[in-house]
Amino acid sequence: ETGRCLRAPGTAEALWHLTTTWEPAQVADRLGEVGVPAVVIGGIDDRIVSLDAHHTAAEGLGAELHLLEGAGHAPHEQQPGVVAGIIRDFVTGL
Repeated sequence: ETGRCLRAPGTAEALWHLTTTWEPAQVADRLGEVGVPAVVIGGIDDRIVSLDAHHTAAEGLGAELHLLEGAGHAPHEQQPGVVAGIIRDFVTGL
């Protein structure tokens, strides 16, 4: 499914634009404005989003942080049961 989405017309150009123009600081400084409970789930082996960025996001949101061993940029695909459990527990605790 992910591969099909990435091959859609215009996707490569959009991703290139995003990765060459996006500044994490543009978002990080405003995370405290979100104002709703959040959970951040990432993979230890993510080669796109750094571990520091995951920590920054969780801290800025006041969110729980779950970094999954053996997962990369798509932990929801690589470990769907684990991610579902984290989300279930998070939502149950609201």
